[in-house]
Amino acid sequence: MATHNKLTTRRRILTTKIVVLTILLFCCCFCNNSSRNYFCFAFTSLPSFSSSLHRQHGRQQASLLNDHDGKIIVKTKDNNDYEDVSCFMDRRKTLSTGIIACSSLLITGCVVDKADAAGLPPQVEGRNVAVGNGFDLFADTIPRKLKDMGDVLYPVSMEGIWICDRAIKSIDGDTYQAKEVYRALGCNNVEEYFKINQVESFPTKFMKSGDGNYVINDRGYELLSRTKNINTDSVNVNWNIDEPNILEYINNNKKKIQLIVKDRSIEIPNDKGFGFNELLCIQDESSFITRAVQMKRRYRRSYDAQGNRIVEGIEIIKTFRVLDGIAGTEYPTSTIKSAITLYRPPA
Repeated sequence: MATHNKLTTRRRILTTKIVVLTILLFCCCFCNNSSRNYFCFAFTSLPSFSSSLHRQHGRQQASLLNDHDGKIIVKTKDNNDYEDVSCFMDRRKTLSTGIIACSSLLITGCVVDKADAAGLPPQVEGRNVAVGNGFDLFADTIPRKLKDMGDVLYPVSMEGIWICDRAIKSIDGDTYQAKEVYRALGCNNVEEYFKINQVESFPTKFMKSGDGNYVINDRGYELLSRTKNINTDSVNVNWNIDEPNILEYINNNKKKIQLIVKDRSIEIPNDKGFGFNELLCIQDESSFITRAVQMKRRYRRSYDAQGNRIVEGIEIIKTFRVLDGIAGTEYPTSTIKSAITLYRPPA
């Protein structure tokens, strides 16, 4: 009779374990990620739970006694050790509690999945900007921040027309990517100017904005000046001083190119210099490709050999791989380093 009872108990334990395992496996397979974490934790905790059951079942034959405080204790056959087992006094109750907990998690997970399927609104508006070591080019919170920041600031002494001489000093990485980005940024005649130490010269303009303590670069004027270097007036540029972070133009192939500043940091003009660091999204209708470009420039005021005021600068352009709107800004695919010199046009 005792042997029969022992076998019956073991069968019950085995049956209970199979049921719990089945529930956990079902939950891990069909519930969402947040609920699945709970189920996986319960699944990994099951062996230690079942081991405690076997230890309790395999102990020496024990008898339950009630002390004066009403606590349940176990007395072993050798009458030496007494142990408080109030925390696990009933194995059936423990198993029932575990199954109820798993069932509750299952119901919770399924409800969440059904809610997700019903198309509930997201908890956070817009897309996440920080994506690992990347940058979301379609994040809708950045333009508002840039609008509050304003455009890049230059010293008020730079107001007016300047001549810009720029020459590439080095090209590293994917030359094709670098060349296409250089073209999209305004240098349509890349066959001539996308070369080491080849000087590209064009006029640029700075104008007052805001309180008048600084000036900003007329980006539309500069891009139009660069494209006219190939003797064409067919380029249509759309840029507004009130929306300085978006520039659109139609290139010589009658295709629209859009340059959108997605992030920016600036260095206010001071005695040591000034500059900016921008991340741009380039939408090129010619190739139907979204490109990510980081442009860094830093300037300092100086004098030429004749004592005329000039502004010298360096520019670093980096391109990044883009996948599903996420720019992998950790490792650039190409890097272009250029030297820039600004001087007043001859009288």
